[in-house]
This record gives sequence, structure tokens and C-alpha cells, in this order.
Amino acid sequence: MKKLLVAGTILLSASAFSTGVTAEFESRFNTLEQEYKMLMQKEDERYNSEKQIAETAKATLAKQRELYNQISTKSAKLGQIKDVKFYKEQYGELAKKYQDALRELEGQMKEQESIINRFQQLQAVKEGK
Repeated sequence: MKKLLVAGTILLSASAFSTGVTAEFESRFNTLEQEYKMLMQKEDERYNSEKQIAETAKATLAKQRELYNQISTKSAKLGQIKDVKFYKEQYGELAKKYQDALRELEGQMKEQESIINRFQQLQAVKEGK
């Protein structure tokens, strides 16, 4: 009888303890789930922000390429005529300014391409490619 009473007490204590432990783990799991969902939401918000930045960079790059082509054409024309016109020195200075503008524009275009490439890498990771 004593053995039965002791065994019953141990069994009751063990089940009460395991219920408390299970509830504690469930609570921790729920907290972890909430943190995960919040982090995923932040990740989506950041992704959308980066996507918008990349789309703006694409539009900017298209305009810059168009401008680059116009400046290149004008620069090439100045390079051809600078030695045959009356104001050779002024044409030479103007041609140099066009070349400087082209170099500056090339740098800006590389920045836009970098932004676009960075987003494409993020997109590939997000899509699992």
C-alpha cells in the first residue's frame, strides 16, 4: 500500500512537472515564432524599399545613357572640327569640358549599375536562385 501511495505521488508530481515544462517550452516557442514573423516583415519592408531604389536607379540609368550618347556625339564632332575652325583653342577647351562631363557621367552610371546589381543579387537570394 505504501509502495502504491509513493508511486502515485511520484507519478502525480512528474506529470505536474512535465506539464509546467511543456507550457514553458510552448511559451518560448510562441515567442520565437513572433520574433520570426516580425523579422520576416522587416525583411519584406526592406526588400520593397531596395526594390524601389533599384527601379529609380534603372530609370536614372536610362536617362544617363541617353545623355551620354548625346554628349559623346557632340564630343566626337568637336574632336573632329577643333583643328579646322578659326577658334581652335576655344573648341579644344570645349572638347575637354565635354570629355570631363563624359567621365563624370560614366562614374554616376557605374553607381546606378551597382545599385541595380546589388538588388538583383538580393532578388536572386529571395527567390532562391
